[in-house]
Amino acid sequence: MLECDRGTEAVDAFRSAVDAELRRERRWAQLMVALYRDGRQADAFRQYERVRRLLRNELGTCPPNAP
Repeated sequence: MLECDRGTEAVDAFRSAVDAELRRERRWAQLMVALYRDGRQADAFRQYERVRRLLRNELGTCPPNAP
């Protein structure tokens, strides 16, 4: 979808996938890439912060800080 200029559809699909299974890190990564490629870098970073908090609060682990 991203390569066919359907970024909004890709974001919606990945957001639904993330909401269905919050602990699937790969889905979070796909959502962040979709947001970034759709020109929504700030939204991508907000999702990073959201998953970072989720992992810290629920699993006691945390991905490294973004550069």
